Amino acid sequence: MMKHLKQLHGIRGLLPYLKTKRPTVLLIFFLSVIDAGLSLLPIQIIAAVVDLLSTGRSAFSPILGTSLTLHLVFFGVVYALKHAVSLAYGHTNTMLSTGIIESLRDDAMTWALESYKPYKEERREGDIVSRISGDVEAVVRAVAGPLNGLLPMLLKMLGSVIMMFVWSPVLGAISLALVLPLYAASKRVAVKSKEIAAEQRAANGRLVGAVGDLLYCIPIIKAWGSESFEAKGFHAFSHQMSTLNKKSQQIFNIYWAITYTLMTIGYLSAVVFSARSALARATTVGSIAVAYSYMSNILTPAVSISRYGNDIFQADAALSRVFELKPEPTAPAAPYALQHAPAVEFDHVTISCSEHKQLHDLCFTAAPHQLVVLAGGQIRFAGEPAALLRAAQGHVCSFWERQAAGERSLHVTARVHTAEGVRCRAVAQALPAFARPEEPTLEDAYLYLLSQEERP
Repeated sequence: MMKHLKQLHGIRGLLPYLKTKRPTVLLIFFLSVIDAGLSLLPIQIIAAVVDLLSTGRSAFSPILGTSLTLHLVFFGVVYALKHAVSLAYGHTNTMLSTGIIESLRDDAMTWALESYKPYKEERREGDIVSRISGDVEAVVRAVAGPLNGLLPMLLKMLGSVIMMFVWSPVLGAISLALVLPLYAASKRVAVKSKEIAAEQRAANGRLVGAVGDLLYCIPIIKAWGSESFEAKGFHAFSHQMSTLNKKSQQIFNIYWAITYTLMTIGYLSAVVFSARSALARATTVGSIAVAYSYMSNILTPAVSISRYGNDIFQADAALSRVFELKPEPTAPAAPYALQHAPAVEFDHVTISCSEHKQLHDLCFTAAPHQLVVLAGGQIRFAGEPAALLRAAQGHVCSFWERQAAGERSLHVTARVHTAEGVRCRAVAQALPAFARPEEPTLEDAYLYLLSQEERP
């Protein structure tokens, strides 16, 4: 298990943030110890009340006497004190995780802005948004969850094991014998969850990136009428997430079947053994409640290891994605001098659409105020935008589609459906008489340039 804990790079990345809040962390540990102790004391009080009602005396009689009222008041005071400590404990824990989230989100945004190569194939805008807005929240599962739930449970488990062995070595041995397979099953589930969690976070990043791309390209998608095609492409991302969720659920279905069987054996053993001891006058009737309660405090934390282990590994996968935004130490600290920098520089850039690479290992630079047209793996134009627009002057037009029947010299670039018919925009070497000349845009100039390259 230690080997897997050492691999929690995302969790380990939180250590600098925890060190800045060392007093708060120490206060949380102190409160957790008090909370665990106060959680075990009511078990003894309930057993004492049962013994008082059945025998007239209890383990607390030297202090509280034989008054049932004092026993019940003592029970109420202990529970009120426990709840007060729990409230303080939970509030402190929440403030700790909230402060870390705020600091980490600010740092993550700074890392994204300071990155000297902010665009990479695996880090599209949607993916970065997912990391900063969603993955940062994993601090709650990585810090608040274990401190608020797992730590008190483990402390109660340790205290219950000690009390169980003092009260009944046989039941103590049975409880430990059941904890071992529960721990082994929890460990197996936690390791598998880590693997699936990494896949889920990566798949979620691709899903968010795909959503961002589609929303950004809605005008183009509507113009080409490719809504159904894009929807089918998006389904692949959605289906991948669903498959990973089902895979995770199958693992937990098997785990819980094993867990409930072992817990049933433990509870049944505690009740049967304590009931037989009470019948034999070796213990009091209250021992049945004590045995069941202690067994529950031993087995429940062992079962919870898988849940918290899954949360921790899920959080580690998410936090690792956040810390990936942090620039490498070898990255240049100073930005390029803007007066000497090119307007655009592509340095070994790979551009993909979904899972398909369109451009691979692209390298070129463009001077300020220079436009570069890249098509078919070749640079078709390099110069000022005004020069490209002048080249398309007199070669852009609009017309009704019904007017162009049989006309093959036009290269249609857009169609708009209206109540009067279909209005077309096109580029051509020579405009036909029925067409109305239009002022070229950069898009028109680009398409005209490509149409000239396609001519024999």
